[in-house]
Amino acid sequence: MLALCTEMREAAVQKVLLSGGEPLLSPHLMLLCERLANVGILVDVNTNLLLATEEILQQLWATGVRELTVSLDGSTRAVYERCRPGASLVKLLSALRVAVQLGFTVDLTYVPTALNLDDFEAVVEKTVEIGAASLTVAGLVLMERASLNKQDLVINERQRHELTGRINKVRDDAPIPIRTNRLTTPKPTDKCDAGVSICGIDAAGFMHPCPLYILNSSEVNDLMQRSFKDILQDAVFIIDVPPYPGMTGCKRCPVSSGCPGGCLGIKRIMGIEETSPDPVCGI
Repeated sequence: MLALCTEMREAAVQKVLLSGGEPLLSPHLMLLCERLANVGILVDVNTNLLLATEEILQQLWATGVRELTVSLDGSTRAVYERCRPGASLVKLLSALRVAVQLGFTVDLTYVPTALNLDDFEAVVEKTVEIGAASLTVAGLVLMERASLNKQDLVINERQRHELTGRINKVRDDAPIPIRTNRLTTPKPTDKCDAGVSICGIDAAGFMHPCPLYILNSSEVNDLMQRSFKDILQDAVFIIDVPPYPGMTGCKRCPVSSGCPGGCLGIKRIMGIEETSPDPVCGI
């Protein structure tokens, strides 16, 4: 990964989001962040902050990192620790306040599930109280532990639409930006940017058009065999989302004839057919 930093800069990469797993578990995190910053690439670390001491946050700041993305799945210990068994909300809030004091731009992420759905408004208030820069309400990705507990986590379509209304109501008066991601698709997307303006690299060194759209591992996307730029320019790597005007259940929709059907990555993760309706359509 260290060797890729210069390659990514030469390919005009502007920003890297380091995620996981938990990035703070890596013994090489500080070196990687420093190398990326030194070649002029912005770095955002996606962390639960539960391992972050004041000393670690100071070290991270010294590498040049200025952005943190942190999950806040509840405003109280009861809700947060129900969503994250074994975690400590007290420890998280302490680390968040240190991060804000140091000058990090902190984006908090709230993933609505059946365990915390009623807590959205209180999470917004806590986000403002902490001094975070923004809040992102993100749809649940059914991977790893979430896929095993699907029946206890997934909210239904009615709950999702009601939550969208609550978000819009709070957003009008909130002193910070409230964004949504993977929660609802308000209108059809003309072109997917996967493999064009966004891509992902997994821990094994394979490159993917998007962190949600995972290719099979092969020589086509193997960074141990090919350069970053070569893979990025490979036609096989670039996703072309075709329209699916015959999607079941969408014939009465006023935009069905030009709708590409939503995010293919989300459909893959949810285990549904690519020709199925967008599972998070907001129309």
